[in-house]
Amino acid sequence: MLCITLDAPTMRENKAILSRNRAYVSMVELRADMLRKSEIPKAGLFPSQTDLPVILTVRRQRDGGRYTGSEDGRKALLKDLSQAPFSFVDMEVDLNFPSLEYNLMGRGVDIIRSLHDFSGIPRDLPELARVVSSCGQIPKFAVRLSSRADVSEFFHLSELLANIPRKILVGMGPFGLETRLRYRELGSMLTYCSESDPNGIGLPSPEELFRRIEA
Repeated sequence: MLCITLDAPTMRENKAILSRNRAYVSMVELRADMLRKSEIPKAGLFPSQTDLPVILTVRRQRDGGRYTGSEDGRKALLKDLSQAPFSFVDMEVDLNFPSLEYNLMGRGVDIIRSLHDFSGIPRDLPELARVVSSCGQIPKFAVRLSSRADVSEFFHLSELLANIPRKILVGMGPFGLETRLRYRELGSMLTYCSESDPNGIGLPSPEELFRRIEA
């Protein structure tokens, strides 16, 4: 399925983006870290305002996000917003927040454990994916691909993860588009798209991605 990343500074703009692209997508990621501070309280209302499942993400800067506060502040924001009826909450693989994990899983909210590597493909991805999956969570790996050889290696790694039914595998950078077009071959449960691609990681527009996949 195609997941649109809503990364505008206001909820009004985000809703307009979703409305323009509703025909192409089946899931939404709300980037709360991209919102103006005054808009953040509105984020919790959003899951009830759409018929699509919504991922809550509050991304820190080193992972490509715009959250500039303290890590304790980010955790408090995640805890607060995640009490709204989001279907998924994105938590980085190294985020130690067991109380929130237990809360979410007890309420039936799926946790996505994400890793963003802008330097290349970490060698321990298969092992890390198995650890995350064994905890009942969804591994998400977004890595920069800089050559055809990287693309081939990424597809090879995906074969090692074939026994993990729910996972998200994404290639970033100029060679990453192929992984978005062929995400089903990677065994990825979804792939991301955006109208703006604010970090320049190669996010295609929803319409472009939809038409190229369905062509």
